[in-house]
Amino acid sequence: MTGPSRPTSRYNDFLHDPLSLCKACRPQPNGENAISARSDLNPANGSYPFQALQQRSHGGIDAKVTSMALAKALRLVAVSGPTWDQVPPFQWSTSPFSGLLHMGQPDLWKFSPVKVSWD
Repeated sequence: MTGPSRPTSRYNDFLHDPLSLCKACRPQPNGENAISARSDLNPANGSYPFQALQQRSHGGIDAKVTSMALAKALRLVAVSGPTWDQVPPFQWSTSPFSGLLHMGQPDLWKFSPVKVSWD
């Protein structure tokens, strides 16, 4: 599923994960039902039993992970942006959300995790 450098909190393999299925949806795989939701991945012309499952500008946007050892050393690992490990990275220029303001944001949201330390 995920490796040591890929926190589980960023997991979204909705096309292959049976827990992401929405039996009342068409198509049944649903990006909102993953650990790190990505509603932008759901088709606009899909059929959904309620609005929260349809395509919309909603989802997990970052992750911060630590452990007991890292916390004792005042450290953590953080990553910005929607998940892209198992799905394509979010990109404003190819997204279905052309009407949303995103001034000052990068076009492509594909950032690697960074180690944060407070000394």
